[in-house]
Amino acid sequence: MDFVLTRRERIELIIERDGPDCFLCGEPFTKNQKITIDHWIPKAAGGTEALENLRIAHKLCNVRKSDLIPQDENTVPMKPPRPVKRKKGILRSEIMGRFCVVCDNGRKLGLDDECVQCGSPAGPPENPRYLKRKAQDCDHAYNWCWACSIGIVEKRPVMMELMTGG
Repeated sequence: MDFVLTRRERIELIIERDGPDCFLCGEPFTKNQKITIDHWIPKAAGGTEALENLRIAHKLCNVRKSDLIPQDENTVPMKPPRPVKRKKGILRSEIMGRFCVVCDNGRKLGLDDECVQCGSPAGPPENPRYLKRKAQDCDHAYNWCWACSIGIVEKRPVMMELMTGG
């Protein structure tokens, strides 16, 4: 009759054989870390469930080892950890942190004004905020609107407007 070992019994036998630390990194387990059972020779490479083929490992170490085959008795070419993905909210906050909320980086300032908080001059000079108009009220020369700022309506030079009269 074959004996079937429980997971807990397998872990206890492996600890008795190899010691209580992670077999892959050598660090001890903390209370919050779950012990996983690693197949030293992966099942995909013909490894078995035999106790001689099992090791205990941190979950992260076991995931990093994945199905890699050991080079010799105690070394495995570990996969490097994946880079941490940055959340879009973090990137947006970093970008928004460079903008002045008082003057909107010069967009809320008059022609000769300067921001008291960041020192920005009026800007951008080609489309200052005080000259912004609704599309139906824009002359597309001295003033500007969304249509002429992105090129839907051709923006005419102010000098041309003065010479031709409109």
